[in-house]
Amino acid sequence: MQLYFSRHCPSAVAVRRHCQKLGLRIVEKDVDRVDCFRNELINGGGASLVPCMRVEAKENTQWLYGEEAIVSYVDSRFSPD
Repeated sequence: MQLYFSRHCPSAVAVRRHCQKLGLRIVEKDVDRVDCFRNELINGGGASLVPCMRVEAKENTQWLYGEEAIVSYVDSRFSPD
C-alpha cells in the first residue's frame, strides 16, 4: 500500500496517524516534496487529490481517495475489532 499525502492537508495527516495507530507499514509519498509522486498520483489515479491510497492486488490496482474511504478500507482489513 502506498499513501499519497501532503503534510499541509489535515485529512492526509489524520489518515497517516490512523495507519500508524494500526501499526501498518505503508509507503508514504509526500506529493508536495517530490514531483514524481504527484505525477504518479495524477497518471495512476486520475486526480491530484490527497489523501489517496494505492492498493495493489495481483490483478488490479485500486486508488482510494479521501479520508473516509481510506480509513474504512484499512479498518475493514486490519483493525483488530
